[in-house]
Amino acid sequence: MSATGEGHLLERLIAGSGDVHFWSGRGYAGRPWRELVDDAWRRAAALARLGVGPGDRVGIVLTNSPDAVTTTIGAWLRGAVVASLPLPARGQTRDAHRAMLRAIAIRVELRTLLVDGGSTDAVEGLGVTVAGFDSLVGGVAPPRPDPCAPDRIAFVQFSSGATGVPKGCVLSWRAVDAQVRALQSALEFDPARDSLLSWLPLSHDMGFFGGVLTPRALGCPVFVGTPERFLTAPGSWLGDCADTGATVTVGPDFALAVAARAAARRRPARRLAL
Repeated sequence: MSATGEGHLLERLIAGSGDVHFWSGRGYAGRPWRELVDDAWRRAAALARLGVGPGDRVGIVLTNSPDAVTTTIGAWLRGAVVASLPLPARGQTRDAHRAMLRAIAIRVELRTLLVDGGSTDAVEGLGVTVAGFDSLVGGVAPPRPDPCAPDRIAFVQFSSGATGVPKGCVLSWRAVDAQVRALQSALEFDPARDSLLSWLPLSHDMGFFGGVLTPRALGCPVFVGTPERFLTAPGSWLGDCADTGATVTVGPDFALAVAARAAARRRPARRLAL
């Protein structure tokens, strides 16, 4: 299968090449995409050992980390449906976040919840199997199911819950693929020329679909920042784009206004170590 637009979206993703760079706290650390895909296969095997099978619904609290990306792809390789669950909202207590996740788990009939390793204690007691990303290692993946039918559910995207009870949008493989292709066409991505940088949370649709899946399905390099970095240093967004040579970036209009004001007050910092 090709990573240039032909075939099933999952096939295009795992056939990709190039690098993905994740913010490490000091700079963007590059990881070969092939290495991340191999990791995703191992996570698919670990999910199989947890009893996750094709069609099961797996909740993932998506952080802006390599583990979150490879775990999501691993769940797809296992044939599971991924539900992207909200991160704690600003000011939200641990108990309130746990209660919100419990309500979602019941509504979606989750079998498994996957989170950053340090967060497993915070989400225990939800009535589902809880596992940290760092526990999904080792083993050989079982044969992957045939590519999912276009109308089969691929993803359930939940809103942040910042203004009310989180709402879920059920997305088929056809819908996700159509969105990815539409963005690729509108932005005229060229893998030989373009790279994308985004700090948007991967738990939000534009952060994951626009910031990772869209460029990766074509093999474009990706730089994954963090919302925390933008919130503490808004000027870092434009500075990072300049430093990395990114040709495409994504973000809400209010964030661009904040970043522009920050850049006007202070010149970008020296070039980042990549």
